[in-house]
Amino acid sequence: MEEDLSSIFIKLLIAFGLVLANAFFVAAEFALVGVRRSRIEQLIKEGNAS
Repeated sequence: MEEDLSSIFIKLLIAFGLVLANAFFVAAEFALVGVRRSRIEQLIKEGNAS
């Protein structure tokens, strides 16, 4: 049973989208884990919301 080219392309596009979504969440997790608690407390004391 042979798949047509558009079906294969759609599956590859979905897989690529899932890889990109995973990369985004890994980067977000690294950003949260990598920040120092002392730096967060300092920013709160200074009133810096960013």
